[in-house]
Amino acid sequence: MKKAENQSALADAERAARERPNDPAALEALGFAYFDVEQYAEAKVALERAIELNPESAPAYEKIGHIHYRIGSPPQLAIDAYERAIAIDPHFDNPYYGLGILHATKTGQYDQAIEAFKRGLTANPGDPFLTASLGTTYARMGKIEEAIAILEQVIKLHPDEAFAQDWLSLLYLHQKRFDKAIASCRRELEIGENSESHRLLGYIYDAQGLNDRAVAELERAVELAPRDYEARAALAKVYRKAGNLPAAEQHYNTALEAALQDDEYGQSCFYAVSGDVEKALTLLEIGCAKGQVQPGWVRIDPEFAFIQDEPRFQALLD
Repeated sequence: MKKAENQSALADAERAARERPNDPAALEALGFAYFDVEQYAEAKVALERAIELNPESAPAYEKIGHIHYRIGSPPQLAIDAYERAIAIDPHFDNPYYGLGILHATKTGQYDQAIEAFKRGLTANPGDPFLTASLGTTYARMGKIEEAIAILEQVIKLHPDEAFAQDWLSLLYLHQKRFDKAIASCRRELEIGENSESHRLLGYIYDAQGLNDRAVAELERAVELAPRDYEARAALAKVYRKAGNLPAAEQHYNTALEAALQDDEYGQSCFYAVSGDVEKALTLLEIGCAKGQVQPGWVRIDPEFAFIQDEPRFQALLD
């Protein structure tokens, strides 16, 4: 449904830009619409034209920064665009987030990420999303208790902040505090149903030996996100435990076919939730060596929650 809505919005934006080719607002909207359908080259062209007509558009610069982030440009190109957006509008929170997440997930410079989020909070005191993002950076650094304290405070002040709730679920799972992880997932589903929370619940119930509950949650995760090969792989595992071998084989093969289209890190996630720890660790080592993922995310990725005590896994975080 969302994809169809984005395509419809793009058609409307293209029509408006044809009718008003020198209107920076129309070109900016066109750039945003291209971005939403992941046509990043076209988005960048439209936004750069919008900036020619209106050099003081902070949202256009911010979106160009995010395009550079998405396509893997040299980090400085994204940094320059984000900083230009901030210079135009110091109270615009998106570019601070862009800078922070760039350093947290791409460069691995966590001190720079923290500085970016704190700059954003100085300009936007108490902003729940920036505060939660600061917490997630501490989580990537391995400062789990600090991260949880920040995220819990966000939830206390902003109970419907789904981003903070999502990360709390991950971190409670990381600590194997299953009751709190389940409660956090349930609260997130009350805010808005999503496949990730159902998948996480499936992992937890599987670990607890509650196979029927695990099946129900993972079936719903796959129903909501049919291309989620991690949920399918986990579903195949619990079907196998339940003795439903035909369904297990069907979901496993579908998930494997999708995972093999991904890089080694993605494949390692598939094998981890499938129960093949040896293959998961071998592929994870390759993915990390190739720089496919920052160790900070590996540390808390829920797909590895149940193999994180393995010495080979811990060695990747050193």
